[in-house]
Amino acid sequence: MGKNIFGREDDIKAFLGPNAEFEGLLNFEGTVRIDGAFQGEIKTEDCLIIGETGRVNAEIEVGRLIVMGRLSGNVRAGEKVEIMPTGKVYGNLVTPVMVLQDGGILEGKVRMESGGEKTAPPKEPAKDKAAEPETAEAPPDTTAAR
Repeated sequence: MGKNIFGREDDIKAFLGPNAEFEGLLNFEGTVRIDGAFQGEIKTEDCLIIGETGRVNAEIEVGRLIVMGRLSGNVRAGEKVEIMPTGKVYGNLVTPVMVLQDGGILEGKVRMESGGEKTAPPKEPAKDKAAEPETAEAPPDTTAAR
């Protein structure tokens, strides 16, 4: 067996094509690639690849995750999460290694921890009535000429 384009020794064991849709629980060994639509829950100690046309809405526990398409949901990765230039992730991540390539999108929180630790994905902080709402926008420019 030779290495695939991601430097892994394993071959793709299953493939969900671009026009396929699946809903439910997916457990597997080896590498699985999703280029279609998936909704539900995914559990593996191995590698999940979400291809460029893949649309996944799931809670995911995985060894390694490579995202080239769109993912909505929380992820716990034991090894690594890679978001490629075409990848879009909307959710929280827990992983020991995170790679976000130029052009990739991540909207959520990331907690870096070793793969052996078992804690829940980061949760949204409790809202304090006296606290100001959080915003992802840049603060206004106060250096303008007067």
